[in-house]
Amino acid sequence: MFASASSHLLQSSGRQRLIEAVVAIVALAALWLLSFTPQWRQLEFKTFDAYTALAARGPGDTPLVIVGIDEPSFHELGLHWPFPRRTHADLIERVASDGARVIAFDLLFAESTTAMDDQRMADAIHTARNVVLDSTRVKSQTSVSREWTLV
Repeated sequence: MFASASSHLLQSSGRQRLIEAVVAIVALAALWLLSFTPQWRQLEFKTFDAYTALAARGPGDTPLVIVGIDEPSFHELGLHWPFPRRTHADLIERVASDGARVIAFDLLFAESTTAMDDQRMADAIHTARNVVLDSTRVKSQTSVSREWTLV
């Protein structure tokens, strides 16, 4: 009788483990499929943002100022995008005179402009000597060969 109860418990325990393994595999497969949905990506980004905020050490010793270009900027300056390069030159000169260690632009200056505005911005960059500009690579294909062009 004891051997039969023991055998029954082992079979029951084995079935239980099999059921748990199947449930775990189904759950993992469902999570894997969900990872391809836009909602999952949004959750992933929000989780990363929260983790980054929680893991931050706090304010650093180096003061940092970010100048954003947004709708209120357009209205305040009375300008439309793209801003003339002379506007960026004014910003470089102002920030450099305020003692900025580095001035970085996270935007491409791809729109057409005037030679005078280009020269004004080039002069401001040269004078400040601490300006970093964004760049991108564009792949272009000709009938002869493929080449990479820095824009």
